[in-house]
Amino acid sequence: YVSDPMSTMRFCTSFSSSGSFEDGT
Repeated sequence: YVSDPMSTMRFCTSFSSSGSFEDGT
């Protein structure tokens, strides 16, 4: 887990865009 909220948001958005992980988990 990344403590940086920005990194977490980018991670979530990245997977969300791919449609693999909508929740960014």
